[in-house]
Amino acid sequence: MLLNINLNFLTIDGLKPFESILLYFGCFLFFIMIAGVLINIRGDIKKFVPFIAFSIIMIGYSGIKKISIDTKFGKIEVENRMLMNDPSNIQIKQDLENDISKINPSVVYSSKNLTQLAKAKTILGQYDEGTKYADKALQKEPGYVPAIEMKTLAQTSLAINFLMINPDNQQAISDVNKNLNNLKRISSRNNYTRLKVAEGNLLVGKTTEAKENAAVILSENPKEDKANEIIQLAKIKEDLQKAIESPADTFARSKAIKHIESIEKTASKSAIQSAVIAKAFQSLGNERKKNKYIDSTKIQLRRLK
Repeated sequence: MLLNINLNFLTIDGLKPFESILLYFGCFLFFIMIAGVLINIRGDIKKFVPFIAFSIIMIGYSGIKKISIDTKFGKIEVENRMLMNDPSNIQIKQDLENDISKINPSVVYSSKNLTQLAKAKTILGQYDEGTKYADKALQKEPGYVPAIEMKTLAQTSLAINFLMINPDNQQAISDVNKNLNNLKRISSRNNYTRLKVAEGNLLVGKTTEAKENAAVILSENPKEDKANEIIQLAKIKEDLQKAIESPADTFARSKAIKHIESIEKTASKSAIQSAVIAKAFQSLGNERKKNKYIDSTKIQLRRLK
């Protein structure tokens, strides 16, 4: 037990325990040998040279690995920040996936880098992994705000995904509303967070809030297709709601059906599109197509993992 505690105390982020010990011991040996040289400056100092060289090798080996991991996390942090404001950028997402694959999570100890891992996993749609690394960061540093925010975002995304494939589940609706309220308290707002808030609001029927968040995203990034998608889906839901509340309003019903048909013709539909269309067909009394698009939503969500 004591050995484990000491090793944990000695560990350096990005280095295995033995590499951390090599670095500490190399530094200790180097300074001892330098002190020996200074004390014996007029004597034979050749005997110190092999030890000094050995200590430099130990420091260099661990030091290079430490610099390498810090450089990788520096790049991941930049990519995370770029994707948070440009969620649909495929090239940056591919770069992030590639860089994350080069990280050994078992040697990541700092709350900052664990949170960067959580953020990357969340952005890439691996919300369970995002939650796991956020929890690890909070174990290291309870109350660490960036980790709390990332855990909230990952859990909100999980709740949204569950609601997509369980549109009638009242507990799922309640969970999404609860997580949306938690997400609103996040201080570091960005387009990725706004997009999740918009998706959640859309699924629970808060179409006005969904469109407002999408509009903010488009004001900052007019090329964000997902925001346009949210606005289009919100309009479908609003037209359907009008048709349900006013059965005589055939215009609203035909308008909604026309929008749905245009999305149905799209070769590649997103999970949120499939989920909203499934709910729309349920409102129209078409259970067969409702089930078809719920299955389609499940497939889309599996592809994100």
